[in-house]
Amino acid sequence: MIDSAEALQRWFRACGVEEPLHTCVGPLPQSGVALGRWTSAQPDDVVRTVSPHPESYRLALMMEPLETCIWNDDKAVWGGTVGAQRFRLCAPGERGRWSRLSSCDIVNVFLPIPLVEKLAQDRDDPPGTTLASSSFVHDRAVNTLVKQMLDGHALAGPLAVSACDHLATVLA
Repeated sequence: MIDSAEALQRWFRACGVEEPLHTCVGPLPQSGVALGRWTSAQPDDVVRTVSPHPESYRLALMMEPLETCIWNDDKAVWGGTVGAQRFRLCAPGERGRWSRLSSCDIVNVFLPIPLVEKLAQDRDDPPGTTLASSSFVHDRAVNTLVKQMLDGHALAGPLAVSACDHLATVLA
């Protein structure tokens, strides 16, 4: 469960992230959303296991192109270059492996299940509606919202946490 910045850092370390995180936010007080950004100038062709995140959906946004191979269980879901500004949604508890064959700049946003369920209910979606895992796609609104969350302090100063919380809800 990602209930603190330390828990978020532990998740990244469990996934093989050895470089320091450039951004580590959350969980935000109202939405419960957490996000972390990390970069590496060096490739790492070791196949890493992605730790499951059973209490949240994970949105992985590539800030720069990434050469990678990704598997869910033993099924290949991606092999090649992921373009900058593309993201992938991973379902709660999804298990996978990946190798990073280039430098990277990645933002992971964790959207808690209760937040997604509440928003689905507010929209009058049928009970049990969930989000599905996706392949890498581009969406200008997703990119803009994540960038604004990353720039929260520059955009909102002392209101950064509140601003990020609202942006996270809009993103969800």
